[in-house]
Amino acid sequence: MASRRLIPVTAATVVAVALGSGVAWAAPPGDAPVAPVDNGRAQVSPRVARSAKVGGAPTQERRTVTVALASRDPQGLADFDTSVSDPASAQFRKFLSPREFADRFGPSPTQVSTVSNYLTSHGLQVGSLTPGTQTITASGTVGQLGDTFGTSLSQYRDPTNGAKFIGADSSAKASPAAASIITDVSGLTDNPLPVTPPPTTQITQTPKVLPNAATDKGTGPKGGFTAKELASAYATSSIGGNGGAGQTIALVEFSGYHPANYQAYDAQYGITAPAVQTVNVDGGPAGDLSGQGEVDLDIEVLHAIAPKATILDYQAPNTDSADVDLYGRIVSDNRASIVSISWGASEQREGASGIRALSNIIAQGVAQGQTFVDAAGDHGASDQWDPSSRDTTITVDYPASDPNVTSVGGTRLYINSTTGAWANDKVWNDYATGTDTSFRGAGGGGVSTYFARPSWQTGTGVDTGAKRQVPDISAVAAEYQFSVRTELIDQNGNDNGGGWSASAGTSGAAPLNAGLFALAAAKARGVRFGNINPTLYKVATATPTAFHDITTGTNSITGNAQVYATTAGYDKTTGLGTPSNPAYATAIISP
Repeated sequence: MASRRLIPVTAATVVAVALGSGVAWAAPPGDAPVAPVDNGRAQVSPRVARSAKVGGAPTQERRTVTVALASRDPQGLADFDTSVSDPASAQFRKFLSPREFADRFGPSPTQVSTVSNYLTSHGLQVGSLTPGTQTITASGTVGQLGDTFGTSLSQYRDPTNGAKFIGADSSAKASPAAASIITDVSGLTDNPLPVTPPPTTQITQTPKVLPNAATDKGTGPKGGFTAKELASAYATSSIGGNGGAGQTIALVEFSGYHPANYQAYDAQYGITAPAVQTVNVDGGPAGDLSGQGEVDLDIEVLHAIAPKATILDYQAPNTDSADVDLYGRIVSDNRASIVSISWGASEQREGASGIRALSNIIAQGVAQGQTFVDAAGDHGASDQWDPSSRDTTITVDYPASDPNVTSVGGTRLYINSTTGAWANDKVWNDYATGTDTSFRGAGGGGVSTYFARPSWQTGTGVDTGAKRQVPDISAVAAEYQFSVRTELIDQNGNDNGGGWSASAGTSGAAPLNAGLFALAAAKARGVRFGNINPTLYKVATATPTAFHDITTGTNSITGNAQVYATTAGYDKTTGLGTPSNPAYATAIISP
C-alpha cells in the first residue's frame, strides 16, 4: 500500500504487524487452505474464465493482495443504513463517526487477529491497519500467495485485447476459521477497470433544433456546452449554496492527469476554484495517464456546477486490489461527504465476491453520511459492449447497481439558445446501426442480477417483481455535449499536449449530480445526505416538479433488440428523470 502513518487498532493487530516482518512461518496443523472464502460464494475470476492459460507465473515475483473482511454484524449494519437513510425514521441522517462504526460494525479484534495470523503463518507480510478497517493488505511471492490461498497463479491471454496477465487458476481458499471471515481476495488476478477515453477525433455535428429555439449544441470549444451553459441548464443559481463552499467531494480515479488542463478550463470560463488536492493510494497511478481524459472531465464538470467545493482526487493504480484500497481510504478518511465515481465494470466481470467486498466498504461510508454517485455506463443495456467484442449481453454496471449508490444515467440535453436555460431532455442513445464500430454511446440501465430491489425503490414505472433497477436519476451525457480541456491523443497514442475536445458519457453526468448535491448540502449548512436514494424516490412521488420526466426512446444498442423503453415516471433508461431546480434541491434537503 501507499506509505502512510497508520495506527494499529488493537494489541492483536500489533502482533499481526510484527509477525509480517518477512520471516517465513510454518503453517500450524489444521491451518491449510481447504475452505472456500465467503461461504463458497467466491468464484474464479471472470477474466480468467474467459481467457486461455499460456504458462506458469514466475514463482518468486512479489505481489500484494487485499483481503476483505466481513462485518461483525452485517445484518445490524444493513438495518442501520436503512434507518439512517429513511426520511420517515427517527434515525434519519444521524450518522456515525469512523470510530463509532469501528466499535459497532467493523470486524472485531478477534476476527482481524484470526485472519492476520493466518496470513503471516504462511509467510506473508501484513500491512498496518486503520481503525474500523474492513481490509488487510498482504504481500508475498507468487508461490507463497498460491500456498496461502489454495490455488496456483498462471499466465493467461485475454481474448478481448490479446493482453497477457497473471491470474489465479481457481477461487481463493483459506483455513476454515479464516475463510469464514474473508469475503474476497483481490490482487491474485490482474483485473484493471476498462478505460474508455473520451473521443478526440470529432465527428461533424449538426445541431438538432427543437421548437422555441432549443438546441443540443453549446457555444464552447468543439461545440460542447460552456460552464455557464451547464450551470444555467440546471439552474444552479436558484439553489444558492455559494457555489458549494464548505463542501468536500472525493473523486475516484485510476489514472494520473495534468492539472494544467483544468486550470486552463477555469481560465477560459473565469472560474475561481480551490486547487484540486491529490491523495495517492497504493503509490498512485505511477505515471499512468491512460484515463486522464476521464479525470479532466470529472474535475471540470464539478468546477462548472460547484466551483467553490473542495475536490479530493483519490488516485490509485488501475489494479483489482487498488480498487478496494482506494474506496477504503476514502471511507476511513471520511473527509468527503460526497463521492463521485466514473469508473466501473459490469456485474458479471466484477464477480460476486468482488462486489461484496466493495459493497461492505460503501455501506460503511453510508453509515458515516457519505453519498456515493456513480455513472450508470455508456453502452445502454449491454454494459460489456465495446468496439472489439461487440458483446450485447444484458448487464448493468457496478458499483452503480449497489442500492447504496446513486446511479446516474444519460440524456441528450437541449437548452434555450438565447438564455441557456433548460429546454428539454431526450434519452441519450447515439449508437449507429449496421457495422459501424466507432465510439458511440447510450445511457446505461437495467436490472441487477446481484442486489434485491430495495424497499424504497417504488413508484410509477418501477417493476416490483424485479431486482434492483438502475439508473436512479440522469443528466446530460450525449455526444459531444461536454467541452473539455484535456490531452489530445492521436490515433497512434502520441500525446500532442493540452487542447480542447468535446466529450460524452455518464461519467460527466455523475460529477454533475455530485455537484448539485454539494450545492444543496451547502445551502442546508453542511448537511450530510448519506444514501440519498430513499429521499429521491420519495421526492419523485411527493414533488413531481422536482424532476424532468423523459418519456420517449430506449437504451437498445447496435446489434441488440430494443430492451428498456422510457415510460412515465421511473424507467430503466433515465431513472426518475433529470433534476429540475430549485424544486429538486429544496425537496432533497427536507424530504
